[in-house]
Amino acid sequence: MKNPKRTPFIPKFYAALLMAGLAGGANADPVPTPNPAAEAVMGAVQAKALGNVETTLTPSLVQVEVNGQMADPAGAVYLIEPGEEVTLRASVSAAPGGPARSERFKGVFRQTSFKEVIWEGEPDDTIVTTGDGSIKWNPGTSNGKVSYVTASVAYLEAMRSVDATVPTKAPVLSGRAGVLFVTGVPFDRTGDGMVQGTNIGIYPNERGDKAPDIVKSNEKLYAPPTTLYRLDERTAAAKVLPYMTLGELSPPTFPESSSVRYLAVSPRLIRFMTRFGAKLREAGLDPGRLAVLRGFVSPNERLRLEQRNIRLAEFTRFQYGDAVALVYTDGKTSRKDARMADLTNDGLVDEQDLSKLATMAKEVMDELQNYGGVGMVAKFEGPGAATGSPCLHVDLRGWYVAFKEGY
Repeated sequence: MKNPKRTPFIPKFYAALLMAGLAGGANADPVPTPNPAAEAVMGAVQAKALGNVETTLTPSLVQVEVNGQMADPAGAVYLIEPGEEVTLRASVSAAPGGPARSERFKGVFRQTSFKEVIWEGEPDDTIVTTGDGSIKWNPGTSNGKVSYVTASVAYLEAMRSVDATVPTKAPVLSGRAGVLFVTGVPFDRTGDGMVQGTNIGIYPNERGDKAPDIVKSNEKLYAPPTTLYRLDERTAAAKVLPYMTLGELSPPTFPESSSVRYLAVSPRLIRFMTRFGAKLREAGLDPGRLAVLRGFVSPNERLRLEQRNIRLAEFTRFQYGDAVALVYTDGKTSRKDARMADLTNDGLVDEQDLSKLATMAKEVMDELQNYGGVGMVAKFEGPGAATGSPCLHVDLRGWYVAFKEGY
């Protein structure tokens, strides 16, 4: 049976928390008001529907699973294909240092458990119950939309004596959590290159006479993306990696770029960057100091770069959403002003620093069997504050190749 769709009312103070932490975990308002799930459980308690139980409302940690994987409570963004269906499940547990779940009495016991989960989405979202405690969600008919899907959860578990005259005291664990979904916009290469008012440009023909042989023999990898994702103030601030937001993964090509952009993001890049961050941590390095100097570059932006004498290959992987130019920063400057740091502690920022990153990048490619190009670039061409800094080029073109530029 299909649940009634709800459009959540979010007070301004709570909306600010959503923007910063996407309603996750301990950083959010512990008991948002109203919480319809908590109201339902407390109402049942007051009506004695659950027996002789006294309760307190306890702020608790609520987490959401997306397709079986726990979402980051500090904020998570999911890139969804048009029409894609997603499975969501919510769980709640006592906050650290919170009260025990119930008092236990001697004698004959009876357990009372009651869990209420109320899902809320945006207009046109489709939310369907499955009968196993989870829901199926999809964005409906709207492409390019941003949906904030929240779960209001309340849970009561009381172990009480059947003959007890003293009420059992048990907390109602209650809270809210949510995830941000960005639904893709279909991109048709036969069109004019415009996506909702943004000029993406025309992709080069991977089957054309001027295409290199390596492109023709891998035409599926060089076919234009069929889905682009909206990047705006809200989606840019959401985490797409444990250590990086979507906006940081794909910084603007030009400082004067519009605050609303559309970009391609390959799942291959997400898998690589997730494991690459873990690889850095295993080596005693902080993945939070990784910065992307260049991410997605549209065909139109590639031509604009060329007008500034910054030349990228006609079939550069930056156009396909699976390439990045990376540096490991000193941790003192912002990612916006990032430059390569002295990773080897020899007093120089040079090839040896990039070589350390390149070795780890190759190891990750081997582990994931997710191969591509690894290039050590002596001077990033910009534009931006990182112009002239050494950087590491990584792409997931489908086969391994190593190269140097300027060394």
